[in-house]
Amino acid sequence: MRRRGIRFGDAVKVLLDLTSLDTPARDRGHGRYVRVLARGLAELPRTELGGLQVLALTHLGLDGSYGVTDDITAFHGSPDLSAPGPRDHYRWAYARRFGLWRAVRAIGADAVHLGDPNATPLFIGLTKCKKVVTCHDTIPARYPDVYFGIRDGGPIAGLYIEKRRYRSADLVVAISDATRRDICTYLGVPPERIVRIHNGVDVERWSGEPELEKTAVLEKFRLAAAPLRCMSARAIGTRTSRA
Repeated sequence: MRRRGIRFGDAVKVLLDLTSLDTPARDRGHGRYVRVLARGLAELPRTELGGLQVLALTHLGLDGSYGVTDDITAFHGSPDLSAPGPRDHYRWAYARRFGLWRAVRAIGADAVHLGDPNATPLFIGLTKCKKVVTCHDTIPARYPDVYFGIRDGGPIAGLYIEKRRYRSADLVVAISDATRRDICTYLGVPPERIVRIHNGVDVERWSGEPELEKTAVLEKFRLAAAPLRCMSARAIGTRTSRA
């Protein structure tokens, strides 16, 4: 199968960008996605990879300096960066924008996968490397007045940047059929450059029987003698509930 020059099934060097694990997204959202993706690829037998050589990009500097490994499940974020903050996000973003093209050229990557789509790398066209971007949703493009503030360039410039992020990709991975349709509608990406690949689910983890009985769990957390009240909450924002 071919997608704008990307050869699937031939011997190509694919680079997984894991550098977003040094941002606040490490343990949520995009960070969880890239970690699980790396683990899933590592568990595939060589026959399933079809000759692909998968490497992990673990560090990236503004000047294109980089860290790379073939042990794609080993990196979970820099040990000396226990709690990445906003400054680390901006450091990562500018390194991706201005340094990634130098790194992929030095590594000799045929394709680079960006599981965290933020921060569009510049000058990739100066290399032979193809860019694959995963789109998790199109919410910012649907609600530009809500999601694009002054730092993002405002609703007009922010929406333009968001569209360029995906239109400049050689291949866009949509996590659902609804997302695939939205990518066409709100981002203007041609359907022939989009593939739908559902997020993987660890069936063994989520379908296994509980290891502890209810009473043992309550006693463990000293809740057995008190009435149990439980509330689960998260941030409230403009989101979508479509599958």
